[in-house]
Amino acid sequence: MWPISNRREFLRLASTAAGGLLLAPGARPLISSPQSSAAPRRFVFVTISNGLSAKLLQPAEVKRDPAADARLADLPLAGMKLPPALEPLEPYKNRLTILQGLSGKIAGGGHFTLHGALGACSSRAGAFAETIDLALAKTRNTIFPHLGLGVVTQEVSVAYGRSAAGRDQPVPSICSPELAHNQLFASVAQGEARQALEARDTLIDFLGKDLKKLDATLTGDERKKMDVHVDGYQAMLDRRSRLDRMKDTLRKHVPAITPAYTSDDPMERLSAQFDVSAAALISGLTDVVTISSGVGGMWNMTFKSLGIAIGSHPIGHGQSDNGRPAGELAQIVRRYHLQLIGGLARKLQAVPEGNGTMLDNTVIVFLSDSAEAHHSSCHEWPMVVLGTLGGRLKSGRYLEYPHYGRPGNRTVANWYLTLLEAAGAPRPSFGVQDPSMDPQDQKGPLKELLA
Repeated sequence: MWPISNRREFLRLASTAAGGLLLAPGARPLISSPQSSAAPRRFVFVTISNGLSAKLLQPAEVKRDPAADARLADLPLAGMKLPPALEPLEPYKNRLTILQGLSGKIAGGGHFTLHGALGACSSRAGAFAETIDLALAKTRNTIFPHLGLGVVTQEVSVAYGRSAAGRDQPVPSICSPELAHNQLFASVAQGEARQALEARDTLIDFLGKDLKKLDATLTGDERKKMDVHVDGYQAMLDRRSRLDRMKDTLRKHVPAITPAYTSDDPMERLSAQFDVSAAALISGLTDVVTISSGVGGMWNMTFKSLGIAIGSHPIGHGQSDNGRPAGELAQIVRRYHLQLIGGLARKLQAVPEGNGTMLDNTVIVFLSDSAEAHHSSCHEWPMVVLGTLGGRLKSGRYLEYPHYGRPGNRTVANWYLTLLEAAGAPRPSFGVQDPSMDPQDQKGPLKELLA
């Protein structure tokens, strides 16, 4: 093989070996080796573009008054009728929590908040802070500590703007279900995918032979930069070894590639991404998944497979379609996303684990990248939570916190601190504080959600 003469040549070949994705510095959390944790805990974040109205999540039995100077409303869902958008999750009502009133104004608002939705920060100038999915990934010990998937209208294979490992460390969302399938299950693939994997493995082995020689010639900052890629190379070797040991499991759970994987309809591709996510979780490849419907500001989705002729942008501006008002169209779109979440829950519930099922040890969080509206203020960030994470979280409840500007308002950062507490990795704070709020209201978890 050819010798590697310099750092640039190494990086070029390394990117080829990694499929242009898994060795890039910003993607290193995908192949890192976090601290292990014996207890099964899984986290799935599903984000949707163009807002998630609080009204769509409101049971008819609950009367909400955002202007009221009220205390926390904590009501059981038992006996309530779920609103139409949430009906797909009726079988999981006792595992469901509707969160209303949490604010996230620090993220900015508008059409989208990029990394701010999961980072509780402003990220208009780029990734500013670690997002919650990557924070939770550090608590896991899987081959892929974090799996980021997404769909956009454009023909884009990889997009950035949802997850981040830290400041200036964006993490990719794979927007091609076929690419995601190949990255995760190539070790048990056949045909061209198998040949591509073997060629990549050969190149990885070649890189390893010359790596030490090149590393020894570098000093100072160049040595530090190379060390980052050396870590990535070692992680790739570890991943390959672990994948080899999992081949029987992967063959059992690898999903079949269907026409949805390459469809020109983003909603069909989204269903394929949910299939990939379920297979990755069930096979044990990952414990943390982020599925983004619209990524990196590419939020004008189309919904032809849902019988809607217009995109999410005109819907957000109140445009009707075939006699149906914008509110009804928004409900159809969000209901479809919740149907996919319900399908994922069913697959996890069908897999025994311990004295229960995989779903018992999983939490799925549904929210919008732009908080409460198409043109949001982030004064309120409605969310739907499915799961108890092994009994660590309370469920079957409707919670509405005092609204922004009222005493007792809490933020999305408090919710993310709750997840970290449940994951066994507590922190005093998360993201960036809103200077207009009492600092104490932005610290610590939402204790009423912890079991």
